[in-house]
Amino acid sequence: MIVLHTMPRIGWGLLAPSPFCAKIELILRMMAIPHRLAPGLSAADAPRKKLPWIEDGALVVADSERIVAHLEATRGPLPGEARLTDARRATLHLARRAAEESLYFVIVAERWSDDAHRRAYARDLTASMPALARPLVTRMAHRMLTQQLWQQGTGRHPLAEALQRGVDDIDAIARVLGDEPWFGGADPVAVDAALWGSLANIWYTPIDGHLKRAVAGHPNLVGWLARVAERYASDVSRE
Repeated sequence: MIVLHTMPRIGWGLLAPSPFCAKIELILRMMAIPHRLAPGLSAADAPRKKLPWIEDGALVVADSERIVAHLEATRGPLPGEARLTDARRATLHLARRAAEESLYFVIVAERWSDDAHRRAYARDLTASMPALARPLVTRMAHRMLTQQLWQQGTGRHPLAEALQRGVDDIDAIARVLGDEPWFGGADPVAVDAALWGSLANIWYTPIDGHLKRAVAGHPNLVGWLARVAERYASDVSRE
């Protein structure tokens, strides 16, 4: 059985409060692969010092993109993958890159730069910790992520400009989905898991933020988010 080292649940209807952790748990569910969760906030034992990572027997695989490739190579891809044209596969690759290499950093910026978002996220993320530790962990996380955002580049922009970049990514992803029920067309594919990991971390946030309003402006995305949740994550608490 695969062991998935991931972030702990915080409710909100999320498999994990990290787009990448949510992506891997979702793809395991989509592929119906037996697994158990090993939740935690520390990545000290992770091969690349970040979550998620998996143990598949004696094999350790880190990085969400490599994990998906490993699962497809050892268990077989989702059936919908075989029906993708080369052009569609390339488009979905770019959509995933937009979500994971651009939109992700805007999600983090809104989550930690906006006071309402930061309070709600930090409260639920640290809820299981001793009360005295919560403010310290929150300050450490805020400092670390602010530094990462600056080094990556998103943190060098005023928040309003960064958020507009995120809105542009969301608009583009919505156009890629179009009128189809899944990003793979008639059937879900691995990119559905990657994009749900990112967009669910916006849509199910209990704060009515800029990015959430951008998602709400695309009924096709809202319907797709609900479709994924109903089929693969109906057991996850939204409290």
